[in-house]
Amino acid sequence: MRPQLECLICLLDQGLRCARRARPDDPDKHEELLRAWSAELATLDMKQTVPHWAGHLYPLGAEILGIADPYTEAKREANERVLDMLPALRERVRNHADPLHAALNVSIIGNYIDLGIKRPFDWENALTDETDMAFLGQVFEGFLRTLRPGAHLLILGDNAGEIGLDTILVELLREREVNVTYAVRSAPILNDALVDDARFVGMDRLCTVIPSGCKTCGTLLEQGSPEFLETYRSADAVLSKGQGNFESLYDRAGRPIYFAFKAKCDVVCNLLGCDLGSSMFLHQE
Repeated sequence: MRPQLECLICLLDQGLRCARRARPDDPDKHEELLRAWSAELATLDMKQTVPHWAGHLYPLGAEILGIADPYTEAKREANERVLDMLPALRERVRNHADPLHAALNVSIIGNYIDLGIKRPFDWENALTDETDMAFLGQVFEGFLRTLRPGAHLLILGDNAGEIGLDTILVELLREREVNVTYAVRSAPILNDALVDDARFVGMDRLCTVIPSGCKTCGTLLEQGSPEFLETYRSADAVLSKGQGNFESLYDRAGRPIYFAFKAKCDVVCNLLGCDLGSSMFLHQE
């Protein structure tokens, strides 16, 4: 997905929020980061994606701030909160008339847990309130047909917290005898999930977890590790979670792919013709 001019403004806002989170009492560092990001943004290619840009900016920000991962505490809090909620959510999903539908809906709502967006969403209340799953439609039926016993599904994970909600979906897929591999980021960026987050929520006890090789808030195939790329190419289906993965792989996936995410910014909503906060489940050949 090609960025728009609004994405430049959004990234600078992200940078300021990151700096204030990491060094709340150091306005000189806030200014230094914004000036450095502004200079770097001026050099970047508008034909790339926002995750390409973020992959340049966030390491620069970490160097300026002297903190490798400003979001460590936020990720821990999100993971812990989701683990507290999981027993009741799991029971509700399993008691639903169509548990797999319900599990995918919960998984997509979890994509609200995103610290890269300016507007926060109430993901906890959404788990109760957002029960209409009509958006899944015929795309879900096609997705189900790929999930025959013995099929291999690669899930591209997105955020901490969200990964805990994804465990319900993975549990149900395992019961269908689907082999699941779950890919996470290979370096800290925003609140994106890492291998440590997968272990914290128990994803590694449900399926194979691999680092993708990607060090930005999306899946850039040119950064992919050999193990990840082999899995990506050979899997019977790929489920891309989250808006960052959508931004990096839309029209660039090189294979059929399913996208499951919350549309959380005007640029994405304008592209897809949807409202802010819409649940999206798309298939692209």
